[in-house]
Amino acid sequence: MVYLHGGSLVGGGALSLQAADGGVGSLASAGRVVSVSVAYRLGVLGFLASPALESARGTSGNYGLLDVIASLEWVKANARSFGGDPERITVYGQSSGGSLVFALLASPLARGLFRRAISMSGSPRLNSTLEEAYGYWHREPVLATRCAALIDGPELRDCLYSLDASELVAAQPDDWDAATFSYSLFDEDYRYAPLLLVDGRVLPRDYREADYDADVATIVGVTRQEADFSPGDDARTWTAADMAAFLANETAHLGPDFVDGLLDAYDVRGRAALDAQRLYSEILADASVFCPTLVLARAMPDPVVYSTSARPGRPYAPLAPLQIVRGYEPRYAFHAVDMFMLFNFTNGYAMTDGDRAYSRSLVSAFAGFARDGALPRGWRRFSGDGSYGVVDWRDGTTATTATNLKKRQCKFWLRHDAYRRYAWVN
Repeated sequence: MVYLHGGSLVGGGALSLQAADGGVGSLASAGRVVSVSVAYRLGVLGFLASPALESARGTSGNYGLLDVIASLEWVKANARSFGGDPERITVYGQSSGGSLVFALLASPLARGLFRRAISMSGSPRLNSTLEEAYGYWHREPVLATRCAALIDGPELRDCLYSLDASELVAAQPDDWDAATFSYSLFDEDYRYAPLLLVDGRVLPRDYREADYDADVATIVGVTRQEADFSPGDDARTWTAADMAAFLANETAHLGPDFVDGLLDAYDVRGRAALDAQRLYSEILADASVFCPTLVLARAMPDPVVYSTSARPGRPYAPLAPLQIVRGYEPRYAFHAVDMFMLFNFTNGYAMTDGDRAYSRSLVSAFAGFARDGALPRGWRRFSGDGSYGVVDWRDGTTATTATNLKKRQCKFWLRHDAYRRYAWVN
């Protein structure tokens, strides 16, 4: 099992907090698998695209993805030396590591390198091209270096190669790192740089049009309240009326049809009480991850899709320095909760009996899938024709396939073009 760490493609590492501080090793014993964690180039060093850097094939960028492909080639060639089976390689990742799993599934260069794949909260959208990157997003870091004056000249290539790595990293703009856990997501001018790019070679097409290998079994997972990882607002004391007013104010610029539809889709109006903090995060997760992931799942060859609403046994802040609301401790099914539980990672948190049961359930499901492709009892594949099935992981120990989970909410988001406008990239 080959793990790809998260970090928005700009941070993290193979043994970093985004990989549970090396917790992938725990899976080797708990799941009886050979466990590998991969390092790859990040940020401008891993994804800067520029005409000056084009190879003989006419492409640039996606270097971090190429690192992962090279790693998988090495694993396949050497698996037997570590007691593994080169014909039973599973690639899995969380957050931007899950995005790289999607990219590997879509890349012809990775074909044949793995047999199974698991994406945990990966970004489901890939629709930016080299031309778009060259036009703005990937010009920004170049303009922040001493090569700026040469940006459209023939000397740019040599100048970029002359830069010290630290100079290039220092030039990386803030908008290369997404912040998608607040309602700024719905601002008309909200944008952040796409790093994985449709380049015609490594990634020839949009994910929805990719030529997938039908022989690669795939699990795609999301958490129900992704944004609880680091919510942009403290809604713990809000009433139902407060929540309705907040939603109306934050989305008023999108028009009354949008506001009314949003309030109706989540039954916000007229309720005596609601858990505003949970709903705050769930709305963001539906718009940017869950519903767009269903769009992608329909384009893939018969994946399994799961959504976990299992929460930690007590408030748990594994990445406390990243909290937007000072002192907030995530308490719902936040972004990465399944990764931390899979790797039995505590970081000072005292796991409850329920947490340990959740961890065992994840290990059993994922390791069993990796060994022989088996799915736990009650799981069935997505099948996006008409009705669809999503594995609903509610309490951390049992999961059953729900038909048309959140259909009403996703109908609202997709009517408002959520895949193109709000879905995560990177």
